Amino acid sequence: MRLDPRAFKGLSRFLAPSAGGEVADRALAEGIIKPEQLDECLLEQDRTGRPLDEIMVARGLLKEEDAARLRRPALPPEVVDAAADPRRLVGHYVLVAALGSGGMSEVWKAWDRPIGRWVAVKLLKADVGHPTQRIEREGRMAGGLSHPNIISIFERGIHDGRPYLVMPFVEGRPPRAPMPPREAARIAREVAEALAYAHRHGVIHRDVKPGNILVEEGGRPVLTDFGLAVSEVAGASRWSLSGTPEYASPEQIRGDPLDARTDIYSLGATLYHLLTGKLPSGGEASAGEGVMGGPPPVPKGIPRRLAGIVRRAMEPDPARRYGSMEEMAADLGRFLAPGARPAAYWAVAAGAAALVSLLSSAVTYFFLDRARAAERRAEIRESLEEAREALAGLEALGRQPGSRPREIRAASLHAVRAFSRALSRAGGELPEASAGLGRCYELAGQEAWAEEAYLRAGGLPEARLGLARLWVRRDLEGRGGGPGRIGELLRGLDDPAATLLRLYAEGKWEEALARRAEAPRDVAVMLALARAACELRRWDDALACLDAVLNSSAPDPLVLFQKGVVLSAKGEPQAAAAAYSRALEAAPADWPLRAEAAGRLERLRK
Repeated sequence: MRLDPRAFKGLSRFLAPSAGGEVADRALAEGIIKPEQLDECLLEQDRTGRPLDEIMVARGLLKEEDAARLRRPALPPEVVDAAADPRRLVGHYVLVAALGSGGMSEVWKAWDRPIGRWVAVKLLKADVGHPTQRIEREGRMAGGLSHPNIISIFERGIHDGRPYLVMPFVEGRPPRAPMPPREAARIAREVAEALAYAHRHGVIHRDVKPGNILVEEGGRPVLTDFGLAVSEVAGASRWSLSGTPEYASPEQIRGDPLDARTDIYSLGATLYHLLTGKLPSGGEASAGEGVMGGPPPVPKGIPRRLAGIVRRAMEPDPARRYGSMEEMAADLGRFLAPGARPAAYWAVAAGAAALVSLLSSAVTYFFLDRARAAERRAEIRESLEEAREALAGLEALGRQPGSRPREIRAASLHAVRAFSRALSRAGGELPEASAGLGRCYELAGQEAWAEEAYLRAGGLPEARLGLARLWVRRDLEGRGGGPGRIGELLRGLDDPAATLLRLYAEGKWEEALARRAEAPRDVAVMLALARAACELRRWDDALACLDAVLNSSAPDPLVLFQKGVVLSAKGEPQAAAAAYSRALEAAPADWPLRAEAAGRLERLRK
């Protein structure tokens, strides 16, 4: 059969809708061309098949710069407003609305101008002084994965010295707990399948928790935040403490070497939270078992088979957990398979449970006497006092010059467990417990966890002072702690330690040294005073401050490094070399000043 070519007259613009048609529509809407001119261009397009925008430019109806502008996707009104602020421009992305903020980074809903789509941009905070490995690691780890339940990475870049990641904008939110058992199991299974895929590609997430799962409106869960992820063959980096304590495995809390089974534990803890609405913590554990001493009891009303999945995933001994994430996903799949209770049953059951819960809450509210509330407050107070005693023991151990890092870590785990129990009894919101956790992590050398806990404590004076100590150390290690931030943080605190750290931040060296007699034997305070003495070239005063710390606490690599600097300035190379050598012995493998200390030691030995 022969087709008449005239039958295709007028179809070119419909068969190729991208051939300049949108540009023509926008040019007409802006009054750049007239309707009759567009008709003539359409006739030419029918004859030649050329894009409309090229025809309009060739006919002189449209300037090339206007054509280039109109080819770009139209900007939503909110993007136009944001684009007027230069601070909202990151490469070709426009930061439109803040979606969230953590200790190190902020996430924005952003507009991709060349493509014309919404994206999410994760940007390191401008005032973060510590290294940027976490956000760069997230780009490497998640960027190499492609799975429907894992957040994709479109692009990695650096803007004004701040690393950023570009990801899909997910219209979703973390799952709300508690939820019906089958829905919790469905989300856990899909996340398990995503993690199984990541594990097959050699990636351990290390921070699986409800807050790192976004559930879209259609129900699809998306696993996010690979900032702590490591390769299974990453070696020493797998030894450092990481993750979120409430969901971290016992071996992760202890700082032991990790494999994919740590994610199995964290997913089990996440499933427990989705089923109960409670934090999976508070068990009676020894220090060697970390914060949680075993699977917490699953409340009545949870299907026995699903409760068994939670218990097996949360076994303290990795060897007794599921052997792989695929195995856990398969078990969840069997629970969800046809033949189990139908969805209608669970809807009725969930409704009944909700009604029972509502009636129970009403009865509790109206009929329980005040003695029960007082008893609860007493339990929280008792847990907090127990935790503070454990912290006092940790502080005392840290003041012993011969203390070993392993002993300090074990003591810190005991105190962490006590504060976590108090936090759990208070429903997860107890600023005093969060501040105590921050101090435990600080003494154990776990800076990231300490900062997160201090930030959760809000504006408590002890939390503000703890953050200031962390930032002073960053500043002295050359990681940009930000003296301005420190001074602002401590404003209004009249504690002697806060006063001295504020004087350090303000560069008031003479005044700081004049108040040295008021200084507590705190490592950060003594380091700040030693820095003040160095700025004034009062080397003996600097040594006195550093030796006061070394004679009354466990070896601190930063204190020993600073002592090496002072001794070098005094012209005592052998003593300086000995200080640098001790610093390297006491420092962890990822100490920021390790290379600097080793270089100085090598130069002194030549």
